Amino acid sequence: MPRPRKVADLVVVNKADGALTPAAVRTRQEYRLATQLARPKHKSPAAVTGHAGSGSGGGDEKDREASCHGGGWSAPVMCVSAATNDGIDKLWEQVRRADA
Repeated sequence: MPRPRKVADLVVVNKADGALTPAAVRTRQEYRLATQLARPKHKSPAAVTGHAGSGSGGGDEKDREASCHGGGWSAPVMCVSAATNDGIDKLWEQVRRADA
């Protein structure tokens, strides 16, 4: 019998500040690729609504592109810095979306 899998709704890379910024960006890119390999948990927002993004909410086109793959939805992957507060507002926005 197959075991149930847990799939992340959001992947956050912390420490995206100072000398660690390049490593955090590389890690985000690797996680984005990895999440696209997983079986989609949800349909993409475009597939559900019939159009591309609504233009509201955080993230740029690359973020939306990275989240939608092959008609399926994959977890958004983002960098934040708790030390400098960079990305924390967008993080909470994504948490609220995933919780809705």
